Amino acid sequence: GRIREITDMRWSELHPSVNEWALPPELSKNKQRHVVLLSEPAAEILERRKRWRSEVDEFVFPAPNDRRRTARSDLVQKALEENREALGVTAGWTSHSVRHSFTTVAAERGHPVQVVDRCTNHKIAAGTINANYNHATLNEPARQLWAECAEYLAKG
Repeated sequence: GRIREITDMRWSELHPSVNEWALPPELSKNKQRHVVLLSEPAAEILERRKRWRSEVDEFVFPAPNDRRRTARSDLVQKALEENREALGVTAGWTSHSVRHSFTTVAAERGHPVQVVDRCTNHKIAAGTINANYNHATLNEPARQLWAECAEYLAKG
């Protein structure tokens, strides 16, 4: 997901029994429902986060001073910028750089563009045969790609 989609994540959108996050169309940049297939490490992080959940928390990442609101994505981005050195990333790196890296690594490892687009929630170009006729969800190849990505990141 994009940083704003993540900071706006609601507990009601998560389906832990199947490791999925269902992003509703009204919160998605392209206005389409998007099911994010969570890797095991991502699901574990969310499960740990759940331990800190209070009764008033609608959001997975609530604002520190008002738990009824989401954490501000601009403040998350600012924290990333301020901690670049500790994170081991270069100047100019943003949260959106993760999407660039994911797409590049997936392509270099031979994953089909349709699967990468499925993972990044990119629309199929209007007016194409795929946009008109292809209704494949590509869930299994996407789940495999997310698992591979999580394994890659875990190795450092």
